[in-house]
Order: sequence, then structure tokens, then C-alpha cells
Amino acid sequence: MPIHRTPPKETLKQLGQILERSQDSLCWGLVEDLGLSYFDLKYHQVEESLNIIQSAQDQSLAHRIRLTTAAAWVDGPDVLRSIFRTLAAAIAAGNEEVWIGLPEQSHHTAQLLQLLLHPLDLGIRIVPSDVEPFIESCLGQVHTLLIQGQPRWMSGWQDVFSRWGMRVHFEGPANDAILVFEGADPEISAQWVLQAALRNSGQDPNAPHRIYVSHRILAAFTNALMNHRRNFPLGNPHDPKSRLGPIAETALQKLSKRLTAAYQSGAKIQCGGQPKICTPDGRLGLEPTILTSCRTDMALVQEPCPAPVLALLGFDDPREGIRQANLPRGGQAVSLLSPPPYARGELSAYFGRVFIDTTPFRRHGAQARLRWGSDPTTSWIWEPMADGRLAKRGGAHCLIRSFTPKEARINLPGVISPTQQMRAVQGFAGPDGVVFLPG
Repeated sequence: MPIHRTPPKETLKQLGQILERSQDSLCWGLVEDLGLSYFDLKYHQVEESLNIIQSAQDQSLAHRIRLTTAAAWVDGPDVLRSIFRTLAAAIAAGNEEVWIGLPEQSHHTAQLLQLLLHPLDLGIRIVPSDVEPFIESCLGQVHTLLIQGQPRWMSGWQDVFSRWGMRVHFEGPANDAILVFEGADPEISAQWVLQAALRNSGQDPNAPHRIYVSHRILAAFTNALMNHRRNFPLGNPHDPKSRLGPIAETALQKLSKRLTAAYQSGAKIQCGGQPKICTPDGRLGLEPTILTSCRTDMALVQEPCPAPVLALLGFDDPREGIRQANLPRGGQAVSLLSPPPYARGELSAYFGRVFIDTTPFRRHGAQARLRWGSDPTTSWIWEPMADGRLAKRGGAHCLIRSFTPKEARINLPGVISPTQQMRAVQGFAGPDGVVFLPG
């Protein structure tokens, strides 16, 4: 006799209603647990989470409930959006149960989520734990495990996942980039770059902060940035006129060290850089901070920067700009303002998604944000094969499809066909973009 369950679209609708009603409680829970910015959580992460849930309703696999369990470990400043992205995808794919792992200190948030999500027709397990115990608890219990965080968390686990037959998807830190070539309009490009880099109070981990600009227009572009930065005032999060808010104290200390190191290595701070009080209780934030004369080897460029900071790097030849953009580890998308005459394929291989004369944040719709990673260097899936080896898949993958059981999943192609050099380094590639690791 078939089991009758609430259709995914109805459950997703309930999930959106829960988020709308309970956003203040969830935001304050994360503020107390992890010291995140209430402003970012309330006015950006909640809004995008609701858009993601709406998008998942459009993609949901109606009436396809499977007796399967998926799990995800989420961390970082966009944790609220990650939680609801994971839940929306699991529901849309028709999974019966989902486990969410949170940082161990997230006790308030875990209790609130358990209480609020209880009415949903979905088995939900919220676990505040260190990442390794959470992974161990998933062995043999889930068919898909997603991990968002640091690459070191995955070290040494590949063989274990293979033995248990688990499909594992890892999303590393983002470090997106923008390339501005000489044919671009400096004024328009400056507005687009500021919108992309300073979205979510400049603290969105997916917002690009390393900007590569042709020397032919660098001076005009920098002047345009300086003029338009006034449209992003720092202030009290409860003031609707403020576009930037406070930054967590630990993140601000780390950023100050990187700014100092960049300055000592030759970077020029054109504006910003000094923390300022922006709330009645004395919390500190940062005005738009623009640095020129940056280099690829600076930590400020090499690592993700969840802060309202733009690091400008100049180049003479388009090939040199592309080479510089490909050097730092990380990055899921790159935006090209005025397309280059050649070498675009190198960017496709490195970043996964290439946007021409726009940025990902100017494209309408939340469906793209359902994708769980899209870059072979920072996001990949390990999928056990029948002979015990692991298949490592890189490229664009939809989170809904990742949560879908193997027998119901459509094999999505990779972003590009791997080059001969990639084959030599990583193994040989299958027809759908899977890279089979040797041994």
C-alpha cells in the first residue's frame, strides 16, 4: 500500500512560512552563537533564503518521496542561507530525512531549528558538533553528505567514503574574481563591481573582492569606484539608509592584519581601512575599502575576504590578467566586463561559471544559488564506483540533483571537457565529466 505524504511543493511552502515568521529568533540565535551580523542575517540571508525556497518549489520532484537520508555540514558567515538552501533542496528532491551539522557552539540555533521545523513532513536532525564526529555519525546512515567549509576537514576521508558507498560533495571557500578589460566603460563597470563586492554588507563569502583591471583604464576605473562608494554608507543595521553594517570582532582583527601586511608589501589604501563605530552599542564596521597596486601573492588576494574590501590588480595584456586571476586557489565564478579577444577557455576551466558583461549578482532568479559549487578547484563530488575506486566529479552540479537518490538522478555533464593536461594529472575523464582517480 503506497505511503501518502505531503507533496514537496507544499512542504517547501511551509518551510518558507516558518522562515518568515521566525526570522528574528533565528537571527538572534546565530548572533549569540557565532557572533554574526544581525543586519546581514535579517536583511540579506533571510531574503535570499526565501528566494531559494521559492525556486526549489519550481524545481521540486512532485510526489517522489524516497526512503533516503541526506546530510550536510554548514559553517561560515552565510550559515542561515546554507541551512535553508540545504533543506529546500532535500525537500525538492523528495528525500525523507535530512541531517544538518552546525558548529558545536550553535546550541541556541540548533534548539530553535528543531522546535520550528518539527511540523514539517520531513525527518530533520539538527546536530551541534565538531565536523569530524558529525561525519563519523553519517557513515552508513546517509546516501549523500555535503560539507561546506575548509578543505582540511576532508583530508583522509576519501577511502572511508568509498568503503561505505557514500556520495560526498564538498564545497570549499569561495574567492570569486572580476576582470575589467580596456573596452569596458569605467563608470558602469565601477557600479557593477561595487554592487557585486558590497552585497550583503560586503560580507557575503561569494562576493568577489579581487578585481583585475587593464592599466589603460585603471585610473578612470579607480576614480569611478571612489565616487560611487558613497552610495554604500556604513551605519546602524536598523537604519534603512545604511548599506554596510558591523563586522564580527574576530573577522575584523584578521582583516586588519591582512590590510597591514598588504600595505607593508606595497599596496596603496585609497580609502577606508580604519574600523569605525556604527551601532549604539559600539560595534565596529568598515567603510568601503579600496586598495590599488595589489599583487597576487598577498594574503588579501589569495584568501576569501568576507568584508567590504576591493583589491585592485592591474595588467597590461589580457592573457596576463587571466593568468593572474587563475593563480589564487578558489573561486566559483568570474565576471568579464568587456570580453577579452582570446583565452576565455582558460577561465572556463578554472572558474566553472563565466559571466560576460554582467555579474552573477545582477542575474535575476535564485535557481543559480541552488547549485552547490561549480568549480573543479573548490567544489567536487566523490562518488564510489562498483570496483571500489572513487570517481571525482568537478564542475557545475545542482544541489537538488545531488540530494536525489542515484537511481532517480540524471547525470549532469561537467562544465567543460577536461584538457589533456588535466587528464594526465587527475586521471582520465568519462563522457559526462567524471574524472576517475587512479588506484
